[in-house]
Amino acid sequence: MKKKLSILLLLFSVEINGIDKNDLLQKPKQQIGNITWDRTTHQTAEGQLYEFQVNLIPGEDRINLAQMPLFSLLTGIPAIGIYGTPYNFRERHALIRVDPLFLIAALPATLSQALKKAFNMQDLENILKNKTVFAQIIINGLLNNQDARNKSYNMVFHPFGYAFTKQQFFNDNIPMGIFDSNSLRTADIASNTFSALNVNAHTPQDISPNNAKIHVENRELSTFWSAAYSLNKQYLALTYHILVNTPQQQQALAQKTQAANNLGDLLTSFALWKDSLSPIDALIIQDAIDTIDAILDGSEYLEQGELVKTLKKLTRELKGLHNKLNVFTA
Repeated sequence: MKKKLSILLLLFSVEINGIDKNDLLQKPKQQIGNITWDRTTHQTAEGQLYEFQVNLIPGEDRINLAQMPLFSLLTGIPAIGIYGTPYNFRERHALIRVDPLFLIAALPATLSQALKKAFNMQDLENILKNKTVFAQIIINGLLNNQDARNKSYNMVFHPFGYAFTKQQFFNDNIPMGIFDSNSLRTADIASNTFSALNVNAHTPQDISPNNAKIHVENRELSTFWSAAYSLNKQYLALTYHILVNTPQQQQALAQKTQAANNLGDLLTSFALWKDSLSPIDALIIQDAIDTIDAILDGSEYLEQGELVKTLKKLTRELKGLHNKLNVFTA
């Protein structure tokens, strides 16, 4: 089965490769400083954050810090942390904000189908064009440099709630879900579908409730997609997450994001990174590289004919299946 899949992938690659992504890969990164949660008596940081500017979104919209007294997080983008006072977050090392239409070739089938069902529309392009969509790739490190394996965390969608309520304090039920996860499982947050959970920003000191939990398995790396939308279905957040779960690999990640001058450098370092990982973790980072490649392919995806679109989508799904088969048999 693996051999047949490899041959099929090779045949499709011959047909559709050759899209020049050089312009996107060579755009310089920008350091946007520490993303900080700050209030009168407590302060925690999400780490030194770099943005790789591959998107077509105007700069003033791309980096828009939420003006909330509770915390200063990037508007529309979910964070990952542990519930408490203060609310502590896993570090962010890299942010890649992209035009939502870039995602068409990259979204896993489970997420594509869930979006079509939720929005009662069969044309994914229509959804991404006609809604306000926050689309990004986020690479997270640890919380206080503590090993993250076999631990639970909260998905924090309050920055997304702020984006569509335009309120400092709000209490909304937001449909959300985790999709196509590797080395991570869900607790109360839905898996491969949408289900509403409460998101409450209720005082200048606290956000709640203690829900939307995920559990990191015993691996150095985890990947998954998160998605959430407003009840009026006008706002949507789609995020591909890469989690680094050990201090050793966080140090390696920090070195890579700091040394990379652009996204091309980062992806090259990821490919070399595989040599220092276990076989399963190497497959996980390869799946991440393939996903980012598919997102970058989306920059020219809509200009292609229908046959090429179909082949690209199928190739992405076959690569994902191929990687998962290798993980299960490693």
